Amino acid sequence: MQRTLLVAVAVAAALFQATALSQAPRYWRASELDVRAAPLAEVDPMPPARAGNKPGRVIARVLIDESGKADRVLIETSEPAGLFDDAVVAAFGRARYRPGSKNGIRVKSQILVEVTFHAVKPVSGPTVRAAK
Repeated sequence: MQRTLLVAVAVAAALFQATALSQAPRYWRASELDVRAAPLAEVDPMPPARAGNKPGRVIARVLIDESGKADRVLIETSEPAGLFDDAVVAAFGRARYRPGSKNGIRVKSQILVEVTFHAVKPVSGPTVRAAK
C-alpha cells in the first residue's frame, strides 16, 4: 500500500512538473520572427565605480513582452565574472523595445546583446620640458 502511494505521488509530481513547463511563456527567437524586437533608444550601461579602469564584456539575453517591456535580463557570460552584470541588467531591464511580431501579431521575444566596456586611457596634458 505504501509503495503504491509513493509511486502515485511520484507520477503526480512528474505530471505537475510537465504541465508547469508546458505552460511557461514562450519567447520567440529573432530568427523565428517577421519583425525582430529592438531597443527604441540607445542602451548605454554605466560601469560601476568598483570596475575602475578595467575592460569587460557581457553577453545577455533580454526577454521582451508583447508591449515592448523587458520581462527579464539573463546574463549568459561575463568577463570578468560578475563585475559588470548589474549594470547590464539594470540598463537593459529599464529600456523600452519595439516588440517582435510573427504573422503581424506582437509576441514575446528575445534578443541577445553583447556589451563591451573599454578601459579608458587617462588624459594626459602636454609634456613640458625645460628650455635650454
